[in-house]
Amino acid sequence: MPESWDNAAELRKEQIESGLDITFSKVFLPYYLNLVTDFRPSSVLEVGCGTGHLSSELSKLIAKVVAIEPSPGMHTVAREVLNGSGVQLINKRVQDIKIEQTFDLILSHMCIQTTNNIGDFLGSVRVLMNEGSCFV
Repeated sequence: MPESWDNAAELRKEQIESGLDITFSKVFLPYYLNLVTDFRPSSVLEVGCGTGHLSSELSKLIAKVVAIEPSPGMHTVAREVLNGSGVQLINKRVQDIKIEQTFDLILSHMCIQTTNNIGDFLGSVRVLMNEGSCFV
C-alpha cells in the first residue's frame, strides 16, 4: 500500500508549497499548530508524514519530532523538505518500527484510511503512547 503514494509525492509537494492546497494551509496546519500550542507536548510522532511539511512546521514549536513515512516516493520528498529541520525521519510503517521511547502526541493525518489492518495499525500506535499521550 505505501507505494500507491509514490506517484503523488512531487505533486503534493508542489501543491503545498505553492499554496494551492488550501485545505493544508488554511485548515489542517492551523488546527495542528493550535493543538500543539494548547497541549504543549514535549515529543510528537507523525505517522504517515507524507511530504513532511506538517512535521517541519511542528518542529519549529517542539524539540522532539519523529516522522514515519513508508512510501519510498513520499519519503524521498520528506527527506528533502525536512533537511535541516531536526526532525527524525523513518522510512517504515508504524507496524515495523522498533522505538524504545513513547510520545506525548501522535498524529496520523490523512493516513489511517490507507491501512490494510486498522487493528494492527492502532496496536502499533498504542505501544508508542505513554499514560498522558494524545492520539489524533
